Amino acid sequence: MRALSNQDDDKITKEKKEEEKKPNRVSLLKLFTFADFYDCVLMVLGSIGAIIHGVSVPVFFIYFGKMINIIGLAYLAPKAASHKVAKYSLDFVYLSVAIMFSSWLEVACWMYTGERQAAKMRMAYLRSMLSQDISLFDTEASTGEVISAITSDIIIVQDALSEKVGNFMHYISRFLGGFIIGFTSVWQISLVTLSIVPLIALAGGIYAYIATGLIARVRKAYVKAGEIAEEVIGNVRTVQAFAGEDRAVKLYKEALSNTYKYGRKAGLAKGLGLGSMHCVLFLSWSLLVWFVSIVVHKRIANGGESFTTMLNVVISGLSLGQAAPDIVAFVRATAAAYPIFKMIERDTVSKASSKTGRKQDKFHPSQGPSMSRPLSIKYSRELSRTTASFGASFRSEKESVLAGVEGMDTVKSQHVSAKRLYSMVRPDWMYGVVGTIGALIAGAQMPLFALGVSQALVSYYMDWDTTCREVKKITILFICGAVVTVIVHAIEHLCFGIMGERLTLRVREMMFSAILRNEIGWFDDINNSSSILASRLESEASLLRTIVVDRSSILLQNVGLVVASFIIAFILNWRLTLVVIATYPLIISGHISEKIFMQGYGGNLSKAYLKANMLAGEAVSNIRTVAAFCSEEKVLDLYARELVEPSRRSFTRGQIAGLFYGISQFFIFSAYGLALWYGSVLMGKELASFKSVMKSFMVLIVTALAMGETLALVPDLLKGNQMVASVFEVMDRKTQVVGDKGEELTNVEGTIELRGVHFSYPARPDVVIFKDFDLNVRAGKSMALVGQSGSGKSTVISLILRFYDPTAGKVMIDGKFLSFF
Repeated sequence: MRALSNQDDDKITKEKKEEEKKPNRVSLLKLFTFADFYDCVLMVLGSIGAIIHGVSVPVFFIYFGKMINIIGLAYLAPKAASHKVAKYSLDFVYLSVAIMFSSWLEVACWMYTGERQAAKMRMAYLRSMLSQDISLFDTEASTGEVISAITSDIIIVQDALSEKVGNFMHYISRFLGGFIIGFTSVWQISLVTLSIVPLIALAGGIYAYIATGLIARVRKAYVKAGEIAEEVIGNVRTVQAFAGEDRAVKLYKEALSNTYKYGRKAGLAKGLGLGSMHCVLFLSWSLLVWFVSIVVHKRIANGGESFTTMLNVVISGLSLGQAAPDIVAFVRATAAAYPIFKMIERDTVSKASSKTGRKQDKFHPSQGPSMSRPLSIKYSRELSRTTASFGASFRSEKESVLAGVEGMDTVKSQHVSAKRLYSMVRPDWMYGVVGTIGALIAGAQMPLFALGVSQALVSYYMDWDTTCREVKKITILFICGAVVTVIVHAIEHLCFGIMGERLTLRVREMMFSAILRNEIGWFDDINNSSSILASRLESEASLLRTIVVDRSSILLQNVGLVVASFIIAFILNWRLTLVVIATYPLIISGHISEKIFMQGYGGNLSKAYLKANMLAGEAVSNIRTVAAFCSEEKVLDLYARELVEPSRRSFTRGQIAGLFYGISQFFIFSAYGLALWYGSVLMGKELASFKSVMKSFMVLIVTALAMGETLALVPDLLKGNQMVASVFEVMDRKTQVVGDKGEELTNVEGTIELRGVHFSYPARPDVVIFKDFDLNVRAGKSMALVGQSGSGKSTVISLILRFYDPTAGKVMIDGKFLSFF
């Protein structure tokens, strides 16, 4: 029986362990628990908008294919073709209007309903929390956990509820719509294209896996260096007392060598990974170009229809990958919502039952009637006192937070010139030159690729022999491009990777050395603690590398792309090129908006809810006071008021973001229609050929996409330039404890004298430690300093070691000022 009992116990223990191992999540549908009828209407409208917006891209390709076919056959009847092209161009405008309204509906509705549901979730969570017994805060729920849930966890849930659902539906509808239209149009091409999309995705996945692994190794390798930095800075008094700064810097540099080694490998892996992705892309397109020529030759479909079907399936397949971050956001939200719903659904019967009891009108203590007073008067006075102290505490915390924000703004506002930023990589200029050449060639490949694809499209409207000859030429060029792209990407990212790692190594060494040069008083500042400075060594050097090296490589690639595109386009057809360039501001703004859409229009939710979060945190931190004076409803009322302004702003922001995104999408598609219509006009007047129109159009559209990507980086670059100012602030700072002559002592007797010393610590200037203090210690004699804690015993030693300089008076050794040494 005992053995059986032990087996049962083991089984129960095993089951408990298994339950603990299970991820604590709620179902996806449970996230929408707080949706009312109005929210359901908003979600339905937002979903309709997202689906129409997503399907509009495959529909666009249907019109695009028909327009290409008309332009391709325009040499038979130019005037009739021009009229038909004008009709389809107008269809582009109608489609653009549909896209504008659907995308506005999608963004505005989902953002607003997400805000509404999150606000109700916040109220329910805080209400449940304030209704719990005080014992909960002693055993299960720490104040930190509660504050974390109401600040960060609900924001994760709100992010998933608002924009991410709309994003996901948008991309999934594009994926499904693209494949349905593709298979109903030309199923043969769709099938071949479908077999290639996984290869492109696989190449990207392998690259991401290898790169992530190497980045993790780089971080792991830095752990030892980070530990050395934190230990040295934490014991800086000992280091400076024994003049161990140079040895500490040497140890730190040796520990960084592994980081540099893995960093170089990460650069090469990134180059090979991106090169392999582009290689697969080139090889895939060479196969597709050849296969489409067979389809056109066998008259299964015309050139325009076949070409756009191929584009449709490729873009639809890639949209599935674009939906992946939204799935990750949903998974995070279901995990973040678990502790929130656990608290909301928690049994609060003990408090609930107490509220149903009788209300006592009079309070009669045993000490006599003179102490008797209506509870309501006492309650109101105590509540007003509690509220006042609560508000004061709230204000003080708010002021400290705002002061921190202002401090950050002060740092950010310091501008660093680009010249100084790039002077940091001057020692590695050779790597920079070779990497730049690689980046420019890599960038120029994209317009050449677009030129090859459009040449293949043109060849589909020629006789079969010419088509075969052109397609063969293009496939050979694409295969050569596949080899070249691996080489140039490897060279580019290896060179920039080495340059970046050497820069990081150099900046960390310079920062660490500069930190150790500072006087001890600088380390007394709370912002210069060992953990903060060690963290800055790790993060700020990496940030500098990102701005100076990583983003520069992207910018150089896009410079190569833009220059090559404009040269090709102006040679082919300068008239059409000028018209398309005139629409660039509209097209590029649309692509930037698309990028912002993928990242999220919601903005900094933590900042928007700062006051509300502070109020909730203050309430939970002082839960005993709140419970003692029955102020739960008062707190909830204050909290509800703090949620009104973020809700109003969210509605306005949703409308503006939706309209901006909708209008920008309208600009993109209507600009495409304008360009193709003008191309048909030029063909009708015999000022351009079908070949030059299609080639110029394809090359310039690819360029606009790249320019949108580049310009989307500009705010980050400007912000980054301001943020790295703190790196140079550390390196440029001069120590306040400076020697005059720097004499080297050959013979020390050891007579120590402090004469008329006045001193206060720099971190506490209002607290006077010494005032007109004298001390004389003769050479070879011992002296004991005796006094209560805080009387200045350690300060005497610190002044002799010259950790600090006195504000007035003299500290001398053998009759010479300490500043002479």
